[in-house]
Amino acid sequence: MGEPKVSYDDEAAPGVFIRFSEEDEVITGIVIMDYKKRDIERIKKFIPVNINFHMINEQIH
Repeated sequence: MGEPKVSYDDEAAPGVFIRFSEEDEVITGIVIMDYKKRDIERIKKFIPVNINFHMINEQIH
């Protein structure tokens, strides 16, 4: 999200990583391992931002 920044990962749930800027703790990205195999409703509980998963699913299917 936005310009690249030096960031670190925090594993919010197994295989779900939230990336935070080292400079100001702002979320810089989200990584969801094995996305297509995941229960999106369950993942939403661990992500602190709203994501349009419908749009993502349309683009990858």
